[in-house]
Amino acid sequence: MSVKQIIKEIDSLPPDGKKEVLDYLNFKLRKEQAHRILSQIRGRGKNVLGLDAQEYVNQLRDDDRT
Repeated sequence: MSVKQIIKEIDSLPPDGKKEVLDYLNFKLRKEQAHRILSQIRGRGKNVLGLDAQEYVNQLRDDDRT
């Protein structure tokens, strides 16, 4: 199915159907955008604190317990 056919189908929908399509597309686009952003920053904070993230969390927990 071509994009033009899809648009034609959407145009034939009632307002509630068009809103459902719009909501779906907004959700999908935001999800893709979030994945793109996260993939760009993934791993950038490695060793920023000079220790392993789990060690850091354990240290914070120990500090809260004392």
